[in-house]
Amino acid sequence: MLTKSDKKFIIQTVSTIVTNAITENNKALRKDMVDLFNATNEHIDMVYEKLNSRLDDANNRIERVLDKLGEHQSIINNYERRIKKIEEKTLISN
Repeated sequence: MLTKSDKKFIIQTVSTIVTNAITENNKALRKDMVDLFNATNEHIDMVYEKLNSRLDDANNRIERVLDKLGEHQSIINNYERRIKKIEEKTLISN
């Protein structure tokens, strides 16, 4: 039969073992969480850089298209002026 001191010793020993196991498990879990966070952060940074690069490319393409549209707009304006002049000449001569 166990004495009070034996029971107390067993409880303290088991308590210490469980506490140490939980502490070690928490340390390992914390390390895994930090590693996962860092890996996720690195991946987010990589994706962010790729998206920024693609966004810059898209912006450059849009600028080129807008420039070309501006050139075409001036050509269209010239044609519109020429058509107006022809219409005026045609209407005046009739």
